[in-house]
Amino acid sequence: MRLRDAFTLIELLIVVAIIAILAAIAVPNFLDAQVRAKVSRAYGDIRSQRLALEAYRVDNDAYPCSYNAPLQPRLSELSTPIPYISSCPFDPFTYINGRPLYYHYVSATDELTWLMHNWRAYMYGLNEATNPTVPFPTAIQWHIRSMGPDCILNHGICYDPTNGTVSVGDICVFGP
Repeated sequence: MRLRDAFTLIELLIVVAIIAILAAIAVPNFLDAQVRAKVSRAYGDIRSQRLALEAYRVDNDAYPCSYNAPLQPRLSELSTPIPYISSCPFDPFTYINGRPLYYHYVSATDELTWLMHNWRAYMYGLNEATNPTVPFPTAIQWHIRSMGPDCILNHGICYDPTNGTVSVGDICVFGP
């Protein structure tokens, strides 16, 4: 066996270093793509749930109520007995037991009053003094919310991808 038939330790270390540099470049891009895919899935699931809510409202002249009890399934009326949607979608940003997308029906006067006073902060993260020109949308009857990439249910901040892929805020849709 000749001495020149094998790789030297320096050559092997250089190859390992090059592979480590390539992995350091590829992993953040992969994670950003994974977050963007989850955001797209959340928007798609919210759209499906919104269509099911509108179909339910056409048939029943009202939106389904939201439940506050933790064991009560949210929006079970959309899948049984008439299947407006096959199953209620889960929030892609929850990791514990697949939590469903948060749905809330604004029906009580106190909830509507709260929403009237706090909707600017809820939608834009602003208070009334900083942006009094934005009118209150009086037709809000429900909202659907996903936790968003920060995986925290933020009351008052809506997700905006221009702030970075993993930025603070919930993915919010108000209806109708």
